[in-house]
Amino acid sequence: MQQILIFIVLVSLPAYLIRFEVFGIPTTLLEMGIYAVACLPLLYNENPLRHLADGGGVRWKKRFAEMFHLFKPYLWPLLLWLGMTTVSAIVSATYGDWMLGFGILKGWFFDPLLLTWVVMACRDVAVPRLRGNVPGGDAPARRLYNMRLLLATGLLASALIISAYGLFDYMMGWTRDGRLDAFFKTSNYVSMFIVPVLILGVGMIVETPPWGVSVARWKSALMIIVMIMITTALILTNSFGGWISALIGVVVFFVFFLRHQTPPSCPSSHHKDGAQQEGSDRRPPLLYKERVGVRCWRIVFILISLMVLGAFVWYGLPRHFTHRNEFFNVTSSQLRQNLWRVAGDMVQTHPILGVGLGRFQKELPILIKQKPHLLTVQTILVDFHLPHNLYLTIASESGLIALLGFLWFIGLWLWRGAKQYISTRDPILLGALCAMLTILIHGFVDTPYFKNDLSILFWIVVVIGVLSSSERKYTVL
Repeated sequence: MQQILIFIVLVSLPAYLIRFEVFGIPTTLLEMGIYAVACLPLLYNENPLRHLADGGGVRWKKRFAEMFHLFKPYLWPLLLWLGMTTVSAIVSATYGDWMLGFGILKGWFFDPLLLTWVVMACRDVAVPRLRGNVPGGDAPARRLYNMRLLLATGLLASALIISAYGLFDYMMGWTRDGRLDAFFKTSNYVSMFIVPVLILGVGMIVETPPWGVSVARWKSALMIIVMIMITTALILTNSFGGWISALIGVVVFFVFFLRHQTPPSCPSSHHKDGAQQEGSDRRPPLLYKERVGVRCWRIVFILISLMVLGAFVWYGLPRHFTHRNEFFNVTSSQLRQNLWRVAGDMVQTHPILGVGLGRFQKELPILIKQKPHLLTVQTILVDFHLPHNLYLTIASESGLIALLGFLWFIGLWLWRGAKQYISTRDPILLGALCAMLTILIHGFVDTPYFKNDLSILFWIVVVIGVLSSSERKYTVL
């Protein structure tokens, strides 16, 4: 039951746009859904607070210990990042913006982490919808495999809803500036969400289910149609940052996927006649023709990707990879350069604590009056909430220590995930790694975290990687 509700929450991520108040506290429909999923065990015998005296909470204590063990390598960087972020919310409160600072802390940090905790707590519970897909569906490794599929499918369904509505909105001519924006304020919000999900979808397409299970043809065809719709929506957003990050993510994915293919043989998992042992958790080796085909496709794909990337760089940068605001006669690159200059000055002025969580927009007009020489487009910069750069946003609002903790956490997560992929050849794990890579690349020109749905997307990608590291290795080495 809880797994189904997690899936519903992921599908309905755009529900954060439905806002209201509860006892005077601003909240969203998405937030209420997360709290409902988190409180569901209180209604069942799995309640960790029930029957503790007679040993009924032993299983939950074991789960908490396992969750701590999985996240133990990331403890110090998370403490740095999240601790300094909490301090920056307190800084905002000292300026009288306690509702702003703690509201951001609640919606963009506490809620995603709460959902992460729920997912990790029920990671070893059989997923009802996927339980029968593989023989022995109650095995721990199969449960983790199904949970990762559930999370990735939920994100993919959410991206499909956004893309489908965006395509309808685009065909009806209801866009604001001729770019696909769905029900968001700007098309950049669409691209920041669907690009990482698109890379996750690539991992799901090339994934060969373990334990000798074949995928139905209609499921593969449906998956391809969904990917085509999401890709079309991404193209129509005309988001250059999204295009470049998606292209790099796909190239990196296939370079590693084709490079680290399964070795040609493994006597320990196969009989003498070459048949795979019944019930084996390992993948069958590639045949000679398949290995030759993989090498050919690797060369062709790399050449095509390099040609496309070269064309983007040669013809698009810097002449065409920018949007122009005809009313103010400025380009998007000029706006970003000014915002980065302002954010850099804020970092120099407040290097440790930052200006306070959510206070960038309020400090911006003050800085314009104090240091007008930093800006060249003062007339419209006051409308920007963030500096269109993930790293400058963290540094300017929460300080350099928070940025150090964030980079430490992401670097450690990518390093551990890459080591795990080399040993398992798991396409879904590789998809999660490349999805995070697109977030980091897109973060140089935008802020693909500081939003309700984007923050949840970020942490679900992290969870998929952590679950992959705890899953039993089932690939032939």
